Formats: sequence, structure tokens, C-alpha cells
Amino acid sequence: GGRGSIRLIGQLGVGKTELLFELASRLMDPASGVPHSLLYKQVFLLDASRLVTAATDGGIEELVSTILGEAYSAKNVIVCLDGAE
Repeated sequence: GGRGSIRLIGQLGVGKTELLFELASRLMDPASGVPHSLLYKQVFLLDASRLVTAATDGGIEELVSTILGEAYSAKNVIVCLDGAE
């Protein structure tokens, strides 16, 4: 499978996070009809503002690169950044 990205855009409170929760639930259900290549993937929701706070000495690029590298190595992770603009 290839790598791709999707961006959900909308006003605060319209249900973007709820949509991610529903996706995560369906990924664990073989009867849900999701493509076989996506079954049992783990969804990680990361808070962008907390990542910025956690990054030391402005090293946000390094922190995000490390996180995405680990997710790519795991081969079963979907990373979602909440509040990324």
C-alpha cells in the first residue's frame, strides 16, 4: 500500500474528531466493509498544540519526524494531528 494523507477541514465542533473515532471503530470490525488493507490499523490522535509545547528548543520538526518515522516503521498506524493548521 501507498502512503497518503487526508485533511479534514471544518469549524470547531462540527464532528471531525467524532469521524476519526468512528473510523477507528470500523477498522477493528472485519464486517464493517473497510478495505482489508486498513483492517486493524491503529489510529493515533495527536494534539498539535501539545506537540509544540512538548518540543524542546523549537525542535517540533524533529519531534514530528520521529513520531511519523515510528508510525511508518510500525506499518499499522494512522496518525492524525488534531488542531494542525
